[in-house]
Amino acid sequence: MKHRFFRSLISDERGAVSSKRIIAIICVVALCVILFLPFWFNDMRTPSEFVVDALKYLGCVSLGSTTADKFSLRNENPTDGSPQ
Repeated sequence: MKHRFFRSLISDERGAVSSKRIIAIICVVALCVILFLPFWFNDMRTPSEFVVDALKYLGCVSLGSTTADKFSLRNENPTDGSPQ
């Protein structure tokens, strides 16, 4: 059951593993780690604004391109109304 859940998280609608989704998941995990570690360890510095922005934009672009790919799939059998 768990294997199917994680497989569906990283797979696109055709069932192929999507590198964009993997990158987005890694960015989200990295952002959570670098933003919450200073709360648990008081001696750590806050993360650099540039690192946080880079991870944020990389995650947004990869999730946005995954969404754009979902709507840009072309039909295998186009029906344009022309006789065959």
